[in-house]
Amino acid sequence: EKLAEQLTANLMRLGFQIKTTGFCPVSGASAVEVIFTPKSNANVETKIRIVYSGGFHSFQLRGQAGSSDLLLCDSEENPIAMDSTINLGLLPIQKSHLRTFIIKNNGNLPANFSLRRNMPKEFRVKPLSGSIDAGDGIILQVLFMPTNDQSTRFPLRVINNGEETCGVDFVGTGGTGRLEVQYENSKDEELQGLDFDLVATRFPVSKSLRMKNAGTVPLRYRAVCNTYDFRLSLDSEETTKAP
Repeated sequence: EKLAEQLTANLMRLGFQIKTTGFCPVSGASAVEVIFTPKSNANVETKIRIVYSGGFHSFQLRGQAGSSDLLLCDSEENPIAMDSTINLGLLPIQKSHLRTFIIKNNGNLPANFSLRRNMPKEFRVKPLSGSIDAGDGIILQVLFMPTNDQSTRFPLRVINNGEETCGVDFVGTGGTGRLEVQYENSKDEELQGLDFDLVATRFPVSKSLRMKNAGTVPLRYRAVCNTYDFRLSLDSEETTKAP
């Protein structure tokens, strides 16, 4: 009896468990169930014997543990350390900004993953769940749309088998552009426009002003003229950079 208990304990240490009634009726059959629960990633192998009054039968038991191993990478498949921080920078309010990442499965079994869903309204992530075959990867899209000029932090966590296996913290800040007009002389500044005074017919006269971006993010603008008597031109890029 002690020997049987010792053999059972040895099997369990390897991850095997045997269930049987120990009785086989005449001309009948009896099930012997072997349950394998891996204890480690190592391969295991052992033998068991089914002993009866007329002899025994030997059986080989062999098992290998498998697991899924998820890793978060950037768009070029470079690994991102767990709990590191990615600063998205200062971005225009109410504008969408998309970043792409990859979740890779470096394990030898498929993985069913999900993302923690308590994310701030400024962030959207796709997909929120899915499956990844062993050795494969899936594209993860992170969309950031700031709603104010405050910083927003979002801890993205990937959950596999009920555990957080990889993740990163995102930080983004909203900003606005603000145009200021710079006039070349006090007369135009007082007018808040361009005073051409008297101009001879069919003789073009040119005046200019400067548009300065006093905001925190680049700003796009365009100049529109609603009369044929004037012609506008821009002598700088369409995007005015922030200071």
